[in-house]
Amino acid sequence: MKENNNQKLTKLKEFIKSFSRVAVAFSGGVDSSLLLSICARVLPGNVLALTVVSEFQSEDEIERAKEFAKKLQVPHRLVPVNVLSHKRISNNPADRCYHCKKELFTTMLDVAAKEGYQVVVDGTNADDAKDYRPGLMALEELKVVSPFLRFGITKEWIRETSKKWGLSSWNLSPNACLATRVAYHTPLTTDLLKRIEKGERVLKDLDFSNVRLRVYDRLACIEINQSEMGNFFNKRSMVLEKIKALGFPVVALDLEGYVSGKLNRVINRLNDKS
Repeated sequence: MKENNNQKLTKLKEFIKSFSRVAVAFSGGVDSSLLLSICARVLPGNVLALTVVSEFQSEDEIERAKEFAKKLQVPHRLVPVNVLSHKRISNNPADRCYHCKKELFTTMLDVAAKEGYQVVVDGTNADDAKDYRPGLMALEELKVVSPFLRFGITKEWIRETSKKWGLSSWNLSPNACLATRVAYHTPLTTDLLKRIEKGERVLKDLDFSNVRLRVYDRLACIEINQSEMGNFFNKRSMVLEKIKALGFPVVALDLEGYVSGKLNRVINRLNDKS
């Protein structure tokens, strides 16, 4: 018999309660915000939020994480990691996410242990397992616990529960690290990632909701919701001027619109043929 939402939540709480203390890998996004909220309810006074600060996270994300943890009154640590100092990450190979997750979570595990927390949990959900996610292998190797994945909990369930709980995070746009905007094997630099962050900020300031600025060599390709394309053409000149000013000589609009994980399609096609 299919479990209803209340049954899933009860099992999830019981599982988290089986730990005496937990550190939550907290990005401030939809998934980790609900997970931190659940942990704070189940283990009051025994939860630590850990937020990575690296070249891959935008300033908006860091500030949102700070505000959310403060509102929950959960101790919060910022964990600086220089990801671009590692060639297996900065060279941007197809398995970049594996090496990046390994570095980030190894650092978080060290910080957690020093604070007296032996378990680190993260917000990976059941939908994440459907895409090409080499980082999941790193989490498994490091014994990071992913409660949502363990109980088959989807993004839709997470949004619904977050809304029911009145969490400000429930309707946040999908997000991923800035490196996911750059085609594999294009080297990652601080300058490039900052320009992408500024470009996406331009689009958000012009009232586009889900945005991605994908970079393919010298081409900056804009992804927005299909429903917003009419509005885009009304603002085309302004967008073109602002994005070009960031150092992108060629700017295009992806007519398919926003699709999460679009750069993984090449990898998925190769895997299907193997």
